[in-house]
Amino acid sequence: MATARKLPSGSWRVRVFSHYEYKDGKKTARYESFTCDDPSKAGKKEAERMAAEWLFDRQRRAADITIQDAIEYYIRSKAGVLSPSTLTAYKSYQKNHYQDIEGMSIRSLDMVTLQSWLSAKTCSPKTTRNVYGLLNSAVKVYTRRDLDLTLPAAKKPDLHTPTDDELKQLINHIKGKDLEIAVVLAAFCSLRRGEICALEASDLNGDVLTISKSMVETPEGLYEIKQPKTLSSYRSVIVPESVITFFQGKEGRVFHMTPKILSNRFRRAVRYSRVPNSFRFHDLRHYYASIAHALGVPDAYIMKTGGWKTDNVMKRVYREALSDKMRSESEKVLEYIKKIG
Repeated sequence: MATARKLPSGSWRVRVFSHYEYKDGKKTARYESFTCDDPSKAGKKEAERMAAEWLFDRQRRAADITIQDAIEYYIRSKAGVLSPSTLTAYKSYQKNHYQDIEGMSIRSLDMVTLQSWLSAKTCSPKTTRNVYGLLNSAVKVYTRRDLDLTLPAAKKPDLHTPTDDELKQLINHIKGKDLEIAVVLAAFCSLRRGEICALEASDLNGDVLTISKSMVETPEGLYEIKQPKTLSSYRSVIVPESVITFFQGKEGRVFHMTPKILSNRFRRAVRYSRVPNSFRFHDLRHYYASIAHALGVPDAYIMKTGGWKTDNVMKRVYREALSDKMRSESEKVLEYIKKIG
């Protein structure tokens, strides 16, 4: 229980944490104050009684909050500090994943029921973890405790790293089309979809391309250009001459598509160029990181160019050996073994 403190005036005051407020990206704690003007010990007890009564009433009210309401209030409270893409994901989880438990009171949660609900999820382990994370955060605001459910084991991502031949085949198919600039920016400069869609001609100075914004989808399904999600995404990339030519004579935005349209056009190009169907647009960043690593480029430079926050992410997801490079290196070993034999 909160303890009262004596003020210079002689009164007793108790401050009790109420909630957090978010403004301009800053998190500020807000408190409720309870004061009694009686300077005696009876005044101290009275101030503490008022605080305890307020806390009890708050807990009683919280007992009536359902999981559905808790998630809704949590998303609203975070709206000012989360990126549009994160808010969009939260809204999607809220709409599609909690129907079986949304009516449960957060003060009388049945952990067996929640574990059964979580274990029955048929989505990917990553999505299941994200759905659980939102639920846990929303409940924790009111109960101050973690749900501590057992999560599915993480699944190793099934990544496709394009080969040189696959990339050439794709580029030859889209030669002269709008999609070509997006492909070369991703493959040769390690840009993301949103970064490419937000790019302007003025972002290129000589052979240095400055990345300082991204096009993101809002929860309402619209697109807007915002600052990058992380500080590491702010970066400058040295681009090859073949990329510079795409900027010549252009003003304003260089690529006039939204990320969703870009993905749709890319999937169609993959289908008609006859490269593997598993080839996704994001795999072009795999190509850049893998080829740079194969050429001996330091990890710090690869990480900086790609805008990765830590080398752990880059090493776990992107440092894959290209299949054609792997064959080339393996053949060197086999040739050596032949000499020994």
